[in-house]
Amino acid sequence: MRTAKLSFFFVLLCLTGIASLSYSNPEIEKKIASFYGLPPGQQVVVREYRSHADLPAEFSSIPDFAAGAADPETGEMFLFSSMTGSYPFGSMEQVYAHELSHIYLYRAAGFRVPRWFDEGVAMHLAGEWGGRDDLYLALALPGIARGNFSLSNLESDFSRGESSNRRSYAVSRAFVRDIFSYRGDLKEFIVLLREKRSFQSAFLSYFNMPPDTMFERWAKKLPWWGPLYSMVSSASSIWFFVVLLFLVASLVTLVKRRKWKKKWEDEEERERQARELVQ
Repeated sequence: MRTAKLSFFFVLLCLTGIASLSYSNPEIEKKIASFYGLPPGQQVVVREYRSHADLPAEFSSIPDFAAGAADPETGEMFLFSSMTGSYPFGSMEQVYAHELSHIYLYRAAGFRVPRWFDEGVAMHLAGEWGGRDDLYLALALPGIARGNFSLSNLESDFSRGESSNRRSYAVSRAFVRDIFSYRGDLKEFIVLLREKRSFQSAFLSYFNMPPDTMFERWAKKLPWWGPLYSMVSSASSIWFFVVLLFLVASLVTLVKRRKWKKKWEDEEERERQARELVQ
C-alpha cells in the first residue's frame, strides 16, 4: 500500500513538472550507437519535462523554442514534451534521436566538432526534413549565392534568435546532406575523425580541401530556386493548393449564386409591381 502511494505521488510530481520523466528507446539507441561504432548500452541521463518553465534554474540557458538539448560532456539530455512536433524537430522519437546523436558523436570522436556538422548529422539520423526546412533554406540561398554567407556565419547564427537558429539548422542539414551524398560516406568520416583527433585535419584529408572552401564551392553550385521548387512540389504543398483551389472555387460559386439570387428577386419584384399597376 505504501509503495502504491509513493508511485502515485511520483506520477503526480511528473505530471506537474516537479519531477522529470526518463524517456528511452532501445531501438533508436542501438541504431545510433551502431552508426557511430559504439558498443550498445551507452549510459545517458535523460530528463523529460513538460515545458521549459519546469526546468531547474541552473538549466535556464536552454532556448525556450528548443524541443530538446544535450550536454555531450556529461551525457545529459533534456526533452520537452510540449514542444515535440515543432520545427525543426518532429516526434518525441526524432527529438530523442537528434539529441542522442550529439552525445554519441562526442563519444565517438572524443572531442567537440563544429556545430554545423553536429546539427547536420543529428538531423540526418533523426530523419528531420520538411517543407519549412526548404523554406528557410530558400530564403538563405540568395545570400549564400552572393557570397554573403559562410560557415562562420552559420556557427554564430546558432547563438542568435530563433529565426537565425532555424536558418542555421536548414543550411547545416542541406550542406551535410549534399557533400556526403556525392563525395563521401558519413560513417567513414566518423572513423577518420576518431583517428585524426581533429575535425579540420579529418575534413582536409577526406575531401582534399578545408570546410570553408567546400562550403564556398557548394554555395556556388546551388540554384536558389531548388528548395523552393522542392517545397512547392511536395505532397503536402500539393494538397494545400488543391484545398485552396477548392475553397476559392466554392467562394466564387457562392458569390455567383448570390448575384443570380439577387437578380431573380429583383425580376420577381418588378413583375409583381407590374401586375399591381395592371390591376
